Amino acid sequence: MQIRINIDKEQTRKSIVEKLKKRASSVFGSKMKLIQPAVERILYQEISKQPELDSIRNGALRVEFGLDQARAEAAAEGIARVFARSVRVNNPPLTALLTGRISLVLIKPTYDEFYSQVPANNLTSVNGFNVPWLKWLFEEAQSVRIVGWRVMHKAGGRSGEGFMIKHKGRFWSMPAPFDQPESNNLLNRVLRSRETQLEIEKAISKILN
Repeated sequence: MQIRINIDKEQTRKSIVEKLKKRASSVFGSKMKLIQPAVERILYQEISKQPELDSIRNGALRVEFGLDQARAEAAAEGIARVFARSVRVNNPPLTALLTGRISLVLIKPTYDEFYSQVPANNLTSVNGFNVPWLKWLFEEAQSVRIVGWRVMHKAGGRSGEGFMIKHKGRFWSMPAPFDQPESNNLLNRVLRSRETQLEIEKAISKILN
């Protein structure tokens, strides 16, 4: 007696691939729980090193924006913390060839919610000016902001090291080298940085291996 069994090779291949995909996706999913916080740590460290944050903590920008030391420290910390948490690590489903990729996506489509989470992001000067300094720094650093006024660097004012004074024919604008276009603000710069990308790649590779 002869028994013949017909096996659909293509269906078998698909079945094997699907099982492998499920297994790989499960393993990869568990790794993602480690990858997200690792990426957040790297982004926090990288943005904390940027010159804008150094200047906000204890430099020219702290004086220009009229931030006292406590507000300046809280703002710098807030920028780094909120930015790191605003980037989500995504991993689309594996392909039929069992290949995949990881992408970093900014959760917030605009800056508005980002600003609202940073302490002291919007101040009112002693002269009654609204000072949305974080928006100026990130989005409008190349625009003239206050006409007829300038900052005098002298003991006094909220920062303790300077204050705004009227000065006909003068204007206040973002001081160099922080007068960067939005495309090169510190958030976009960190995300584009090859150094940051390499650090993230190394961290992800270490976790996956």
